Amino acid sequence: LGLLPSVLAIAGTLRGGSFTWIVAVVGYVLVPIADLFLGEDSYNPTESQEKKLKVNPYFRAVTLLYVPFYLATLYVGVNTIAARGADMTLAEIIGITVSVGIAGGFGIGCVHELIHRPSRIELGSGIVATVFANYSHFWIEHLFGHHKRVATDEDPASSNLGDDVYTFWVRCIYKSFVSALDIESRYLKQNNLSILSHRILQGYTASAVIAYGVYAYFGTAALAFYLAQGVLVALHIENANYIEHYGLRRRKVEGKLDRDGEPVYERPGWFHAWDTADRLTNWMLFKIQRHPDHHTNAGRPYQILRTFKESPTMPTGYAGMFVLSWFPPLFHAVMDPLVAAAYAQRAEMEAKGVAASAFPKGSNNMSSFFKREGEGFFEPGSSPYDDGFAGGSDVNKKSVVWEENYDKAFETAAANGKVVESGKAGAVATAAGVGISSKKQK
Repeated sequence: LGLLPSVLAIAGTLRGGSFTWIVAVVGYVLVPIADLFLGEDSYNPTESQEKKLKVNPYFRAVTLLYVPFYLATLYVGVNTIAARGADMTLAEIIGITVSVGIAGGFGIGCVHELIHRPSRIELGSGIVATVFANYSHFWIEHLFGHHKRVATDEDPASSNLGDDVYTFWVRCIYKSFVSALDIESRYLKQNNLSILSHRILQGYTASAVIAYGVYAYFGTAALAFYLAQGVLVALHIENANYIEHYGLRRRKVEGKLDRDGEPVYERPGWFHAWDTADRLTNWMLFKIQRHPDHHTNAGRPYQILRTFKESPTMPTGYAGMFVLSWFPPLFHAVMDPLVAAAYAQRAEMEAKGVAASAFPKGSNNMSSFFKREGEGFFEPGSSPYDDGFAGGSDVNKKSVVWEENYDKAFETAAANGKVVESGKAGAVATAAGVGISSKKQK
């Protein structure tokens, strides 16, 4: 099902007419409705099932097919627009652009999976997709910025209580790009590499060359299509970020900074991302909706991600939540009470001795081809690499970007300081009596 949007985009482009809008109709009308009727998939595989699932080649093959399908939508789009020329109406061109952009946007679930996988071919495939979407900085900021700062005010991709998606888009895209440049500068310096190895520069140079090729061989209208679909893909990526952590914040140690001058936060856990088990969109988006487990253990492949009933839960899947977010008053009317309920649920859990970062068991919040374990918070228990999978643990390998021991930094800071709420929702929770300020937090 993850490849279905691309197939529909190609079919609609070739059929022409009103069919060029087919992905928009299916993606944002039929899929949200189907999510409501098909229910949830709340099953979590057992440990023995996980071992079989993570080595099953089918799940890897499906992800590797996504990029060729995405490139096929682009080729069919530019070729059809160029071939039909004046015979194509403006409505058809816009329809093709919207459908291909939405198909690429739905593909974020797969691209997200690819850039987290520990093999060069999968990482490379994910990077190729970002190049053709003209959004090359995304994968760097996501792996080493978003996963470090998730659910904090320092993270451009974690929306705050009261944010609307339109101002969030502008702020997130700009600040994420700046963050990616800083991360890449650190990477080059730490690895003694020259500016010629600057991966963001390489990516956008490749995007510019591709854009020129589209213009030279297919014309101005095809170039407009190519650039516009990239914009739509980028907006889908950041729309996902907007809903995934809305209003949720990690606690920090008051007045304490890490070696990079950023506040010291608790590790990500079950509370710090929105979960949803809606069956159809989980199938289509490679289970990216099981987001709390992903941010706790970023190396777990999508087929073994778990859903947790204790985690904050969205009322429907990503497709429906995207549509809801486009209407800020309605979004806030639905989600702001759920944010308050999530903080109340956290207080109830903590009254039972279960902290916001207490489970799932284990922690490995940053994971990629460059370093599978230990770039961020790390505790054995849930990592797929414990048994030697995909090369096994590399926890003792030198860090790629960040040199902080985050577990020790938080433990030391919390022992000598006060753990307090952060963000707007955290302040509201404290005022409502469901927040906490303490000397220590386990």
